[in-house]
Order: sequence, then C-alpha cells, then structure tokens
Amino acid sequence: MKIMRIPSLRHAARRGNSAVELALLMPLLFVIFAGIAEYGLAVYDQSTLDGSARTALAYALKNPNDTAGITTVAQSTGGAVTTNATVTTNPYCQCSDGSSVSCAGSCSSGTVRQYMQVSVSVNYTSPLNSVAIISPPNTLSSQATMRIK
Repeated sequence: MKIMRIPSLRHAARRGNSAVELALLMPLLFVIFAGIAEYGLAVYDQSTLDGSARTALAYALKNPNDTAGITTVAQSTGGAVTTNATVTTNPYCQCSDGSSVSCAGSCSSGTVRQYMQVSVSVNYTSPLNSVAIISPPNTLSSQATMRIK
C-alpha cells in the first residue's frame, strides 16, 4: 500500500509567494519595457529623419534653387515621421581657412568653397505615450551638409 504525502501548509504558502511577487513586479516590468520600446522607436525615427535629410541634400545638389522640390523630397522620403517636417536650405560659402565669405566674394588665400546645408526638423510625439522613466525628445532634427565647389 502506497502512502500519499499531503503537501504541508508551508509548501503551499511558498507557491503562493511566487504568484504575489510576480503580480507586484509586473507593472514595474511593463513600464520599463514600454520605456525601452518608446526610446527605440524614437531612435528609429531619428535614423529615418537623417536619411530624409541626406536624400533632400542629394536633390538640392542637383537643383539648388528648387526649395519647394527639396522640401517635397525631404517630406516624402522619410515616411510618416517626416510628412509634417520643417525643411530649410542654407547655401553658404567659406574660405579654405574656415572664415565665412560672400559667395560672390573672394578669399585672401585659397578659393571660395560653396556648401549646401539641408535641415529637417519635426515635432515628435511618441506612438506609445507611456509614462516611461526615459522619455524621447519633443523635437527631432537632422541636418546634412556637403561641399558643392
């Protein structure tokens, strides 16, 4: 004849402890994981914005006076994050020593170097809107600069 052991009251209480501890930690773990996901989405959107600025700069190098086209390219290549982005272009000139000069001017030493800069910025709202410990920035911005001549 087999004798069945009945679990003691202590053993049953220990199993209940695990469930209570898990129930107490789950909200904290959820907030931490939501914060990590929210920050990761902001980093992804920043990367998308960087690509949009570079693409707009490539267009601006071929069409430097077409500001409407540059804005359209920047807003269309970044997906949903850049549809309402603010795009500014800034052509400028410098001497070889780094001093600013008018593009029609001349330098005392070296030649005038022409640059094109495209800046893209957007007001950022997180898709999660959690109450995370680390919150993403309210504005994402990126700029790309390249020497023309």
